[in-house]
Amino acid sequence: LVIEIYNPRKCTFYRARFSTYQQGRMESSHKLFSAVAILLLLVVATEVAPAQARECEVESERFNGLCFVSANCAGVCGAEGFTGGKCSGLKRSCMCTKQC
Repeated sequence: LVIEIYNPRKCTFYRARFSTYQQGRMESSHKLFSAVAILLLLVVATEVAPAQARECEVESERFNGLCFVSANCAGVCGAEGFTGGKCSGLKRSCMCTKQC
């Protein structure tokens, strides 16, 4: 295998000759590097994903009327001891949320 590299400053070509043994070593090292890189990405991807806790929803006992503003719902749910709240459903009820 012959590789020619052009140097524009000196207007010359450099030739590098690789034997088939060197070429085989270079190809195998590229394959090994690619395999290691893919395995590393897989390990990092599985470690990065955090386990998310489930979120439970319970209808508020103190919220009266139709729920259109989730901030109001969250305030009432906070007074009931929940971590949050949102308006949902066709009945527009206030649903309080907390980690299960």
